[in-house]
Amino acid sequence: MPEHLRGDQAGNKKERVVRCNSCVRVYVVSSRFVHRELMVHFHYGAKIMSKKSEEQGGGLAIIEASQFAGLSTGVSAVRENLEATGETLNASDLVRVPTPPAGGTTWVISSPSGDENAKALTGVLCFYSKCGVLWPSHDPVPGSMPVLRTWDCEVAEQVGPIPADMLDVLEACRTGERTFDWNHCGYNQWGSGKNGIGKRCREQRLLFILRQGALLPLLVTVQPGSLKNVVKFVKSLGLQSQVPYYRAVVELTLEKVANKGGQPYSRIVPRLVGVLSAEDGEKVRTLWTEPLSKIVRNVTIDADGDVDGDEVEG
Repeated sequence: MPEHLRGDQAGNKKERVVRCNSCVRVYVVSSRFVHRELMVHFHYGAKIMSKKSEEQGGGLAIIEASQFAGLSTGVSAVRENLEATGETLNASDLVRVPTPPAGGTTWVISSPSGDENAKALTGVLCFYSKCGVLWPSHDPVPGSMPVLRTWDCEVAEQVGPIPADMLDVLEACRTGERTFDWNHCGYNQWGSGKNGIGKRCREQRLLFILRQGALLPLLVTVQPGSLKNVVKFVKSLGLQSQVPYYRAVVELTLEKVANKGGQPYSRIVPRLVGVLSAEDGEKVRTLWTEPLSKIVRNVTIDADGDVDGDEVEG
């Protein structure tokens, strides 16, 4: 049991009073429940209650979808209200949470009421997508236009002008008027990055995280320095935990590391804290996964987040 939970014997020997020192809540649970199913209490920006199910493979905690505002009937009402005005939900409505620069370990979530600092982002991984970008320089500034972008890390499309000093390399992998072979691009080979480290093409992942009290998911762009951690984690959801990613309740923290050049950067550390039931997973897929898959290509690939991290070879 986590250290922030403290238990005292209740009057009934078959019950135990469990007090959470973090949120000053008190729970009375049977000793059978404590020992056989184990109550787990999470404190990572949102207070999520769950219980371990003996039926769930790997002893994963089952978390109720009712704890997430974005999985309630209110979400459907919001969409109906938008449709009534002729408006629709689009990618620009989502709050983007950049990876902090210089090895920062605190997420900053912007909102109309002010910034929120969080040591962890915890919520349902309601959508996951590949993407990649090639910038006209090694040090892109926010708001600049990429040269190439890809949504499958196979075929890249030209979205901005090609600088003269990049023309020969890109012509060698051109497959159409405005398309290029991403995998065989010279800028997608090891050693093509800044100072001969990593790759100049920046492969990324987009994580859409639905937190407990939010009606809309947050969008986190996984930069190359965190790519190995995140891809390995997402693969393990299906291979080891045997659940589709949209049933996973995940926690994203940050660790300070240094690249090969000695520059500090922030690396994402993902962790599985529980899963939704199969029924609730279908609710996520219907409400979020499928709709987001239709608008993800409208997400602006920006130079957001720490770009000092290098993708790890191998």
